[in-house]
Order: sequence, then C-alpha cells, then structure tokens
Amino acid sequence: MSHENGLFPVWCDDFRPQNILINKDERVAGVVGWEFTYTAPVEVTRTPPWWLLLEKPEYWTQGLDDWCAQHEKRLPVILQAIMKCEEEACQTGNGQLQESQRLSSQMRRSWESADFWIMYAARNNFAFDAIYWNKIDQRFFGSSGSDNNICDVWKRLGLLEPEESEVMEKYSSLKLQENKTRVLSWGPDEYTAEYMAKMKA
Repeated sequence: MSHENGLFPVWCDDFRPQNILINKDERVAGVVGWEFTYTAPVEVTRTPPWWLLLEKPEYWTQGLDDWCAQHEKRLPVILQAIMKCEEEACQTGNGQLQESQRLSSQMRRSWESADFWIMYAARNNFAFDAIYWNKIDQRFFGSSGSDNNICDVWKRLGLLEPEESEVMEKYSSLKLQENKTRVLSWGPDEYTAEYMAKMKA
C-alpha cells in the first residue's frame, strides 16, 4: 500500500446499484444505505467494484475462481465507461479532474496486483478466511506446499515468534476452558480486562 499515513476519505460499504435512486428522467435522485459509512484508506476507493456480478465472491455458487473469471470479463466494460467520463472531465479544462485523479488506471492496477483482495477482505469479515487463504496468504508468504487450507494454517504457525506462539497457546487453552463452563459475561469491558490479565499471567 502506497499511503501508510493517509489519505483516509469517507467510504460507504453499502454503495451499490440497489441503493441508488433514479428519477423518471433516469438521473440519480439520491443514495440510501449510509449506515456503513466510515473513513478508509484511499486504496479502498481505488478498487474496482465487486458488484459487477451483483453477487459477492464468497456467495458465488461456482466458486471463487469462476467468480474471478466472470468478473474479469466485465471489468473492461466498466473501466471503459469510467475512462470515457474521465476523458470528458479532463477535456473541459476547468480543473474538474486532473490526470493524477483518474480512477480507471488505479482500479485496473488494483485488480492486476491483487490489492483488490486485501481491501475486500478487510471490509468483509465474514469472507475473510476464504479470501485470505485463496488470494492473500501465498502472495506474501509463498506456497505452503498444500492445497488444503487447514494444512496451510498449521504450516503458517511456524512463522510466529516464540512469544506469539505462547500467547496463542494460552488463548486456545482459555477458550477450551470457557467452552466447558459457558459463562456469559454482560460486562465486555471488564471481561476484556480480565481476559488480558489472564493472557499476561
């Protein structure tokens, strides 16, 4: 990522065709679904939209590889449309859009470099495991020599520092103990403080 300390523009995770209101003249009249709005790294704004297929990759019945293949077929269409708008904006000469602000080339680069998947996994926690093991892990840590994601997990444990492994062992033991008692805590702040104290002990 090229902007470690910013920029952090406003971003809405629910900005998609279903939430855009069109009037009788087929012009945008409004946008709904702003409850998932926050500030995000600028790279998030430079990723191509996942909704080109109207279905998220983790729900694609034919699998992630097929989703990617279908997405790649549609990506040039939207990039071409964006480029057309960019050309018009750049040619107006009133500073509406500068060359460095073009999204089309940045979106293409995000897809080709696979940065798209980092941004997607960060914003879709329910899909994180599937996306991480299929699209992110090997990019940064190389092949684990296995197609089995569970085996990958165990092999990756060897990358942890001894202190990190020790904390993980403590965490696993505590979770197994809690599974036996199944105590429900109503005070998350107190619970977290107590949990951290146990981890440090």
